[in-house]
Amino acid sequence: MEIMTSLPTINPESYDFQVSHNNSLTSELFNQMFPGFLSFINPDCLFEIISFLSETHVNPRVLPKVIRGINNIMMGTGSGQVIVHVAKDFMNVSVRETDEEMKCKSR
Repeated sequence: MEIMTSLPTINPESYDFQVSHNNSLTSELFNQMFPGFLSFINPDCLFEIISFLSETHVNPRVLPKVIRGINNIMMGTGSGQVIVHVAKDFMNVSVRETDEEMKCKSR
């Protein structure tokens, strides 16, 4: 005779406590490794990025290229595109800045 068992119920308060506790420990570790770093970035965003990279195994080297591309556009005309091209197992990042609009005729 096979005994049916259900999955354990996760207490939401316990889960939230664990997430909060883990984030606190991670913040402390980051502050020791990179003093002052978390003063200009939301730790929750940083932990979310790390979690996504861990779950998906996407090459993290693409992130600096995207960030640099966005910064270059913002420092230039403020208008453009940062495009991540993906073809099977390869990807690259292209940055296209848009010049200001001008009339076709000079008159």
